[in-house]
Amino acid sequence: MSGENPKNIRAALIGAGATIIAALIAVFPQFSDLRNELKSAKEHADSLEEECRRLEQQLAQAGKEKESLTEEADFQDGAEQVDEQIMVENTSLEADINELKNKLLIEESKRAESDLNYQNIQASYNELNSKYENLLSENASLKEEGAAGNVTESSDSADISYESIGSKISVFTMDVFQNKSFWFTAGGSTSEIAKITDTYGNEYPKAHFAIHGTKEKGEATNPIYLLDCKYARCEGQIAWSKWSMNEKGSAWIDFYSGDELIFSTDAITAVDEAISFEFDVSDVKTLEIVCNGSTNRGKYIVYPYLNLVK
Repeated sequence: MSGENPKNIRAALIGAGATIIAALIAVFPQFSDLRNELKSAKEHADSLEEECRRLEQQLAQAGKEKESLTEEADFQDGAEQVDEQIMVENTSLEADINELKNKLLIEESKRAESDLNYQNIQASYNELNSKYENLLSENASLKEEGAAGNVTESSDSADISYESIGSKISVFTMDVFQNKSFWFTAGGSTSEIAKITDTYGNEYPKAHFAIHGTKEKGEATNPIYLLDCKYARCEGQIAWSKWSMNEKGSAWIDFYSGDELIFSTDAITAVDEAISFEFDVSDVKTLEIVCNGSTNRGKYIVYPYLNLVK
């Protein structure tokens, strides 16, 4: 090329440059479009990235809410399970309590029945023992009187606690129609004699005595006798026993014909003398005797006599 004309070289270079410029001019619009597209794509990518971040945040928030809801659901399920367990345990406890209550009622019933049986047995024993001691005492007295040639017959007096004379019959010799009788007799000892001696020192050798306390009609300790309208009146006497001289309150007798209260004696206290009474029984078929008192504490009351008169 060193041999060529410089003008020709310059011309060639100018031509080549012009060609390149023309090519660049031709390509520039495409380059500009690509630039714009790239910018738009970048902006779209940025928008998508922002949307992704926003969706990730929503997803994270949704995850937290789900976790919270799961915990709440678990708590509710747990609470329901606890409530169900408490209900089951309460039902079981209530059943156990009811069972214990039933057992307690049964035991109390058995104990009450045992107490009543014991009282009945004790009362029967006391009555038999008193009668036995009284028979021994009477037998000794009869022997002494027989030895002295001084045996006397019973007189037809109001005091016929042991015998029935003429038109009179002692209630204490009658069979009980219903329930049990709780009449007692004293033995020969000094302490026993006190039971048939009143607070004024009057002794009633043939008397019976009863223990008075708060009672109601229909109790098993109230003897019922069958009169069948065969008697005209009932007569009797009561005195406060020396045995109960320190007891407070009062005592009396209630008499029932069926469900009807037909007579009550006056109330007697430790400072009162013996009280006599009588009342009509001509229309009485059954006679229930209630040894009543103002308190539950037992009070010994002497019955010098209690007769039915035809």
